[in-house]
Amino acid sequence: MLSPRPPLSDLQGLLAHFSAKYESFDAALFTAIFTCLVAGERNLILRTYEEDITKVTIAAVNILVTIFGLPTQRVQARSKVRDPSLFLRSLFLVSPSATPSEPARPSLHTRRTSNAKQSTKKSKSSSTTRNYQEDPQSSGSSSSPPTQPSFVLPARPLRNLHLLQPSQSDGDASTRTLRPQSRHGFPIPAPPHTPDSVITELPRNLSVGGISVESHTRLRSPTLRNNSLWRVPRLPHALVLSRLERAPFGTQCALSEVMRTRRIVLPDDSDSDDEVRPSQAGSDGEQTGEGKKSPFKGGTAWNLPAGFFVIYVCDLGNGQERPSIPSFLLDSFAFNARIMLDPSALSSPPWPLRISTPQITLDELDGLRTLAVQQTHISIHLQRYITNLLTAARHHPSLRGSLISARCVGDMDDFVRASRVVFGPSFIPSRTPAGEEKPQTLDCSEKDAARVMAGVLGHRLSVRRHIDGLLGSMIRTAVTVDGQPEPRNVPPRETVNSTLAQILSQV
Repeated sequence: MLSPRPPLSDLQGLLAHFSAKYESFDAALFTAIFTCLVAGERNLILRTYEEDITKVTIAAVNILVTIFGLPTQRVQARSKVRDPSLFLRSLFLVSPSATPSEPARPSLHTRRTSNAKQSTKKSKSSSTTRNYQEDPQSSGSSSSPPTQPSFVLPARPLRNLHLLQPSQSDGDASTRTLRPQSRHGFPIPAPPHTPDSVITELPRNLSVGGISVESHTRLRSPTLRNNSLWRVPRLPHALVLSRLERAPFGTQCALSEVMRTRRIVLPDDSDSDDEVRPSQAGSDGEQTGEGKKSPFKGGTAWNLPAGFFVIYVCDLGNGQERPSIPSFLLDSFAFNARIMLDPSALSSPPWPLRISTPQITLDELDGLRTLAVQQTHISIHLQRYITNLLTAARHHPSLRGSLISARCVGDMDDFVRASRVVFGPSFIPSRTPAGEEKPQTLDCSEKDAARVMAGVLGHRLSVRRHIDGLLGSMIRTAVTVDGQPEPRNVPPRETVNSTLAQILSQV
């Protein structure tokens, strides 16, 4: 039997506890996500090897869903999708145009059958739109996924929603609690059972406008026969992106606008008047977005949930270049981390334990954020030290530091405070009664600044080529002569992290 979870003040104890509980747990990945959440749910870049991008994406989703209990959407961008609105629709857990009454598209296998069998298949496919109202044990065989790009969530029988067996209860099948299947080594948490309610999981591995989408959340509905929640557009708390560098420029601009304005603006369709708005539906009172007319012509704006943040998983590269996305989008990410997954952990079997509540609740995270904002102190001496570090990196002759802006300065300040809370000893003060002295202030140190410097600056910097440096004219002339031999005795370029280490040792 596992011991109780250590307090949040003991980071090493937390890492040891989760490593023992989940064999596929990665400590560095958890620490990066945990630090960003404490800093105020800042956007994060995870850099890893090209072949491990999918594995890191799955591992990040598992940590967000299982340990923190956050509704998470996983999206893989596609270069062939030119319409930014299709990408924006894929960010929803439930698309604004998703309706359970819409018939599913015929599968490729159905179209290849004979004329006699086609009529039978069509009658079965039309009944799949009613499978959400039937007993899950009486649903038919699984249907093939749609072969044509569509941003509408296809209607599927409950058997296709990766649900485990219903829990034991004396009620009928429509009132049983359905638990989602554990995948990739992390079980998905299930809320406590309530009478006359079921927990259903959104379809996974969908094709939304040609974009690979995977939903990691569950919806609570009064009964299986009341499927109005499937028509309520819902946004996730966390978005995990991959292959963003392959997306068209218009898609990248649309994502940057979403991250800047904290809302999603979708063009109105011809049938959007019949759609259910979040303010009109949802018997459980849960609401993650608000549909309002956009000030832009012919659009509807959906506000992002409070605390929404993005995790972007990209290739590590050679350590000398920035991630291959536009600078205006890159500056929206406050922190980066290098993730090297352990091969033994990737091949480990899934952990069989089921949990019903998150390991770290939102209330605990709110307490840590309040602690980092209100009870940490950066002295004048430390503020000057941080300014000197940023200035040295901004004007280093080997680095391009144009992205070290005012936003970067603010991110550095926030992550120094978060580092003191996450890594500092005994960071949670005891509660004091009214009228007594306030808890002691937590003083940040130079170790906190050095700990987060590479994470805040690493993705904003790149290494100059020798010919682009201040003394580049001494290596090559302005006019290149054909057949001119390459210059000799040119030292190899340093990486960004090695240059930052030199700055830390000299400042």
